[in-house]
Amino acid sequence: MSCSKLAKKRKIESECRVFSAQWTEKYFFTDVGSKATCLICNDTVAVFKEYNLKRHFQTKHTDFGKGLSSQELQKKAAELLKSLKRQQNVFVKTSSVQRNAMKASLVIAHKIARKNKPFSET
Repeated sequence: MSCSKLAKKRKIESECRVFSAQWTEKYFFTDVGSKATCLICNDTVAVFKEYNLKRHFQTKHTDFGKGLSSQELQKKAAELLKSLKRQQNVFVKTSSVQRNAMKASLVIAHKIARKNKPFSET
């Protein structure tokens, strides 16, 4: 057998890559689910590697925050993170309203079926 067949393939899960909190202030990324999401353009990077985040930030957002101090950059990152959380909460609230409506209709349908009555009975 050749050496290439004997070598095991590397898997992302086995390397235990985790998101570092300092990347939020440094490269304006946050952890959403299992992907790193850019706070500026909402693009995602699948693998938590500092090189990937740095490359995205340097190629797509070269002029972002050039004239800001480190404290201003931290404030800007916090504002963008807060904005992203608000956007995510809108979808959660909408889906919970729909879920509650569906649950109520299923409860009513179950009660009607238990009584052995037709739905259109007057």
